[in-house]
Amino acid sequence: MRHRIVSGKPIFDAHGTFLGYRGTYNDMTAQVTTQERAQRSRDRFLRSIESLSEGFALYDADDRLVVCNTRFQELYTPVTNSLVRWSTSRISCANASNVN
Repeated sequence: MRHRIVSGKPIFDAHGTFLGYRGTYNDMTAQVTTQERAQRSRDRFLRSIESLSEGFALYDADDRLVVCNTRFQELYTPVTNSLVRWSTSRISCANASNVN
């Protein structure tokens, strides 16, 4: 399947006669494919950590919580309640059972 973005603007002459379209075309297939692969990897990762019976948390170099599983949230509720849900470009503490 190809993913394309096409944008066009109708062009008319001075008398209002339609002359055609002027526009752009972009093949977004590679970008969409990359995004889909990244989403599948995130989903697999979240399902994996969610399947652990132990609490799991990953911190970055600045000791900020990057991701955790439900068991970690249950054990450390005061910590996880203070988290702000990150944008979809980052992984957040989430119940992986909600991941498609």
